[in-house]
Amino acid sequence: MKAFYTALCFFFLLPFLAAQMPQPDGSVRYGHEWIGEEGGTYLRVAVAEDGAYRVDPSQLAALGWSATGPEADRLQLWHQGERVPIYVNEQGVHFFGEQNRGEFDRYLFEDPDAQQPNPRYSIFTDTAVYYLRSE
Repeated sequence: MKAFYTALCFFFLLPFLAAQMPQPDGSVRYGHEWIGEEGGTYLRVAVAEDGAYRVDPSQLAALGWSATGPEADRLQLWHQGERVPIYVNEQGVHFFGEQNRGEFDRYLFEDPDAQQPNPRYSIFTDTAVYYLRSE
């Protein structure tokens, strides 16, 4: 029975501890601070290379959003907990996206400056994820 509880703690509590990222100012970042308390609908946009990207009006319409009118001002794009500048017109939502880098990988190493293979590249994937939401 003791092994069961140990396994239970390992699988359910460890992810909460591993997700903590201490910041230089003493605060702790979890990575989900940008998500609205009320939940909401988000459009996931995968980006594998640096460059200009566009979300088509048809993708916005499928979610009940519009790239024109007052609703266009409510659109926000988020990446790694920070807002990304966007340009919205009748052709869709335009933004500059960057591939995934190794910024978050550094929290996996005891001494990231000495142990991280290359901070310009993630050790997991090159694909970064951007989330578009309507506030």
